[in-house]
Amino acid sequence: MDESQTYSPFCSVLLREWQRMTSRRLYFGVCIVLPLFTLFFMATIFGNGQMENIPIGIVDQDNTATSRAIARNISAVPTFKVTKHFADEAAARESVQKKEIYGYLSIPPQFEQDAITGKNATLSYYYHYALLSVGGELMAAFETSLAPVALSPVVMQAVALGVEQNQITTFLLPVQANNHPIYNPSLDYSVYLSQPFFFVLFQVLILLITVYTVGIEIKFRTANDWLTTAKGNIVTAVLGKLLPYTIIYILIGWLANYVMFGILHIPFQGSWWLMNIMTVLFIIATQALGLFLFSLFPAISLVISVVSMVGSLGATLSGVTFPVPNMYPLVRDASYLFPVRHFTEMMQTMLYGGGGFIHLWPSAVILCIFPLLALSLAFTFALYGFIRKTVSVEALPGLFIETIVLIPFSLGWILWLYWNGEGFLCSPTVREGFLLFLAGPVTSLPLVMFAYAARHMRLMTLGLLQYISPTCTFFLGIFMFGETLNPAALVTFIFIWLALLLYTVESWRQTRHLPH
Repeated sequence: MDESQTYSPFCSVLLREWQRMTSRRLYFGVCIVLPLFTLFFMATIFGNGQMENIPIGIVDQDNTATSRAIARNISAVPTFKVTKHFADEAAARESVQKKEIYGYLSIPPQFEQDAITGKNATLSYYYHYALLSVGGELMAAFETSLAPVALSPVVMQAVALGVEQNQITTFLLPVQANNHPIYNPSLDYSVYLSQPFFFVLFQVLILLITVYTVGIEIKFRTANDWLTTAKGNIVTAVLGKLLPYTIIYILIGWLANYVMFGILHIPFQGSWWLMNIMTVLFIIATQALGLFLFSLFPAISLVISVVSMVGSLGATLSGVTFPVPNMYPLVRDASYLFPVRHFTEMMQTMLYGGGGFIHLWPSAVILCIFPLLALSLAFTFALYGFIRKTVSVEALPGLFIETIVLIPFSLGWILWLYWNGEGFLCSPTVREGFLLFLAGPVTSLPLVMFAYAARHMRLMTLGLLQYISPTCTFFLGIFMFGETLNPAALVTFIFIWLALLLYTVESWRQTRHLPH
């Protein structure tokens, strides 16, 4: 008996996808091993919570007992690993440029003598602050380790003046300051990087595997078999195909939470159950985003590039490295389009403040919207493409019919705006309202006429005409609006125009030699 007759369509699609996934060992390994390797990678790098053994150098131009004692104290700090000693700062700076070291301490000549005599004895330390995490760690370690050295000359003078040893601290520091880092008192890098960065990388893997899973059906021309197994139901086909990966990624996500908060003991004040439920929502929303992107770019080679770009943008806009509220308004609004941004916000709320569902529900609702919105838009595009291919209508009549269909919805939107005191109907003057009303026809009529004319033109001529509009815009910007033109842009335009001139001349010469 046929498998499709034994099981329901959904189970048949599910079993089909499981067999396809497990039959390709490399593909199956990527789906499971790569996320696990990412988890292991993050856990091992930041498992100790602190950056240790950062290579630094020491420039000792004093060569005294005091300078050697300072060098020994620096070497004993766990953050530092003194790998090189230099005779001058130029050699040390060159070593930093080569990334052999990430910072160095400079002890000037006659440092010991200046410290004893009360002169300006200065210790200088340099660190690679373009790498913020490394530079910040080196800066804090240098400040902490050199603080006693800075006070030692004063201490020696106080002892010489007869100040008792137990009074020196009060004498030097009459006012004390207490340092209390909130939410991460041990300055643990695992709190900052391990948990959010794993899921930032995880969302890239989910997006790539989702679009590849659906794309190979089209690439290898097995989409008909896929839909036949689902009895022609696209919802069943999609859900049955993605469910095995959803289950695998949920288990990996839960394992990641256990490793981060159970094994690595990252401080966590929220609910385990709530955290795991939010993880499930994040995975489903990310898969939905991947499915939507594939509906826009069905070519697998193109969609993988798009997904890689989207994943990188999601990592940038997630709020891990830079606060989302402090971004530019356009960038901040764009961040709402990435599930990882909302998941990061929820995890930070639970991680730092122990917030419950009352603090998480807005982000949770947005994650729930992602699957509904992605599926509806994907099916809308698919339905539109199916209708356009099935119904034999020319482009311009089709555009006219589509416009007629959308007019009632447009009128409803205009009236709703007017009811709320917005839109062109509420313009201060009749003239402005009329001009805004004409914006649509003024924009669409040239496009319609261009589309009609393009059907009666050669492709070569049409391609050349495409450069008329940007050239006109270029001249308007320079001569009418007085915009500045930098030399690089001018050279670029000159090369473009020269290329067009050469192309036009060569096309004209070939046309002359064509038989009539």
